[in-house]
Amino acid sequence: MTTAYTRLYADDTTACGLASQLTRKGKLSGAISVVMADGSKRATLVEALKAADVHVSAVVGSAERLAGGAAALVAKVSHKPLGAAKLLRSTSRPCGTCCA
Repeated sequence: MTTAYTRLYADDTTACGLASQLTRKGKLSGAISVVMADGSKRATLVEALKAADVHVSAVVGSAERLAGGAAALVAKVSHKPLGAAKLLRSTSRPCGTCCA
């Protein structure tokens, strides 16, 4: 079973930095993406979040925040390899520079 974990961060620098850090740790290589506005309109952001398997209940609110300059780190992980979900949760914990 694959789960998409999503965290919103204040800016793309923070989200991309965490994505790089998680990728370097090995278990999450290829499972991580960062969704950011990059000049995109709200409807495009909604579609990008849906394509990244962000839960439908979070798509609209997340798109609003992305349009305001935030960035979403999305990771698709399963219970195998063991520890990947735990690594993701511990590394990408919300902190002072995060939105949610």
